[in-house]
Amino acid sequence: MPGYQTLNLLVVGPYGETTSGPSRVITEVVHGLSSDIHVVVVSPKKRRDVDRRGFVDGNVEVVYQACGQVPGVPGSHNLVEILRLASRLRRLEYKPNLVWVHSEAAFWAYWLSKFRRTPCVATIHGVFGDFYQRETMLKLRASPSHLFSSLMRWLQKTEFRKASVLTTYSDYLGQLILAISPRSRVVIIPNGVNTTRFQPLNEPREKIILYVGRMAAIKGVHVLVESMKKVARRLPEWRLWLVGGALDQPISFFERFMDSSTRQRIEFLGAISNAELPGLLSRASIFVMPTL
Repeated sequence: MPGYQTLNLLVVGPYGETTSGPSRVITEVVHGLSSDIHVVVVSPKKRRDVDRRGFVDGNVEVVYQACGQVPGVPGSHNLVEILRLASRLRRLEYKPNLVWVHSEAAFWAYWLSKFRRTPCVATIHGVFGDFYQRETMLKLRASPSHLFSSLMRWLQKTEFRKASVLTTYSDYLGQLILAISPRSRVVIIPNGVNTTRFQPLNEPREKIILYVGRMAAIKGVHVLVESMKKVARRLPEWRLWLVGGALDQPISFFERFMDSSTRQRIEFLGAISNAELPGLLSRASIFVMPTL
C-alpha cells in the first residue's frame, strides 16, 4: 500500500509483572497488537528470573535496564539510566516511529522522540497525578541530593507536558492534565472490562472483604489492615483477603498493624493470575481500594 509504514513501537514502562497495574495494561495491550507491529518494551524494573539483557516474547522485544548511580552524586540514578538506555537503543534493529510512555521518570524518551521527530504518547496513571501535584522547590542550603532531585523533577515536568498526546483513564486525572496541556492533546480512555473473563458466577457470597493491588503503604494497605481491629470487634465472622505482590514493603511491615483479634482473620494471598481473579471477586461480598 503506497505510503504504508510498518509500526515500530517503543514502550517505556513495566512489563510482565503480575502485581503492577501499568504492567498488566502494557502486557495485555502489546500482546493484542498485530504481529506485523514490532514492539520494544524498555522496562525500568528487572525481574529476578530473567537476564538483564532482556528477552523476546513473540513480536515483543523486552529490554530490562537496572538503575545505577554515579559514585558520590546522590540521586543520580536517572542520569545513569538515560546514558545506558541511549546506548542500548542506538543498537536496536528496529528504529521506533512511535513512543508510548508510562513513567514520569522516563523524560529521556521525550528527548528521543523529539530528536527523531517521532510522535510520543504518554499514559497517565494515578501516580502521575500525585507526581504533578508535588511542588518543585529549591531550598537555601539544600543538600546535593535535594538539589539534584529538584532539578530532575523540573526536567520531568517540563518534558512530560510536551508529549504529542496525553491519555488517562478518569475525569479526575484528565482535569489535572488540562492544567498543564491543551485540551486538544488530552484524551480520556476509561479502563475497559473483559466481559468474557469477568462474569458473575453462581456462587454464594461469603463474608469476605477483598483487596487486589500492590502491597504498598501508598496504596493504604496498612490502614486497611489496622481497620480490621474495629471490624473484628463488631463483626468477628468477617475476613480480609489481600491479593497482590509485596514489591514495596515486606509482609512483616503490614503484620505490625495487626493484633491478636485480626491475625487469624487476615490472609495474604500473594500475586494471582487473571484467570483466578474472577472467582475471588465472585466469592467476596465487599471489594475495597484504600489508596491514600
